[in-house]
Parts: sequence; structure tokens; C-alpha cells
Amino acid sequence: MPENKNPKKTRGISLKTPKDLQRITGRVICDIVNSGQQVEDSGKIFQLGSVWLKAYEITKLEDIEKRLESLEKERSK
Repeated sequence: MPENKNPKKTRGISLKTPKDLQRITGRVICDIVNSGQQVEDSGKIFQLGSVWLKAYEITKLEDIEKRLESLEKERSK
């Protein structure tokens, strides 16, 4: 087998927070819609939408937890 003399450079995807996951799933959904493959890839769109929504819920929950902690600290003074 011949050696690949022009290897394709790839960039890794960093998933450190739910926001990162939201960003990536949003991009993939946009790519599917822009390619005109909505009907063929409707299952993928639905699944990615579910992932996006779960990441959104986690982000909101983290925000609520921070606000609750702050309120509890203020109340205990």
C-alpha cells in the first residue's frame, strides 16, 4: 500500500462544557439543513436536538445551583 504523502490535518474537538456540546450539535444540525438532507437525516437531527436540549438543561441547572448557593450564603449571615 502506498504511503500517504499528503496527510490530512485534522483539528480535534474540545468538549469540556455543556456549552461546547451545544455549539457542536448546533453546527452539525445547520450543516444537515444546509445540505438539504433534512428528510433523510431527520433521525440524526432529532437525536442531536435531544443532546442539545440536555446540554442546555445542565447549563441552566448549574446556573440555578450557583444562584441558590449565593442566596443561602446571604441568608445565613
